[in-house]
Amino acid sequence: DELKALARELSLEEKIIFTGSASGKEVIEHLQQADIFLLPSVAEAFGLVLIEAQAMGMPVVATSVDGVAEALRPDESGFLVPGKDVDIMAEKLQYLIDHPECWPEMGRCGREFAEKNFDIKSLNQRLLRIFGDLLEGRVEPGA
Repeated sequence: DELKALARELSLEEKIIFTGSASGKEVIEHLQQADIFLLPSVAEAFGLVLIEAQAMGMPVVATSVDGVAEALRPDESGFLVPGKDVDIMAEKLQYLIDHPECWPEMGRCGREFAEKNFDIKSLNQRLLRIFGDLLEGRVEPGA
C-alpha cells in the first residue's frame, strides 16, 4: 500500500504495475513484455530471477549483494551496481535506455551464460556424476 501511494504521489501509476504474486507462467509473460530487468535488492541469496531474465535474452541491472554476482556476467550480460546506490543504478538504467543497440549483444551473452551454467538437465547430470563418484569411492565426501 505504501508503494502504491508513492507511485500515485510521483504520478507514476501509468508506468508501474503491481502484480502481486505470480505463477511461473505469469512470470514468463511479464518477462516477455520487458526490455530491461532490474533487481534492486538489498539482500538476495542468489538471484535466480536474474538467470530467468537472462535466459529470456534481456540485459539486467542488479545490486551487488550476497550471491547476486554469481548470477550474471558483469558488463557483458548486464550491470552490477553497489547495493542501495540509487544514483549508479539510475545511471546504468539510463545508459541501457539510451543505448538499445547494446541490448541484443547483452541478451545473447546472458542467454549463453544461463544455458551454459544453469541448464537444469546439465546440472542434474553433473549431480548424478558426483553422487556416482561418491558411491564408487572415487571422491571422498567433503572433498
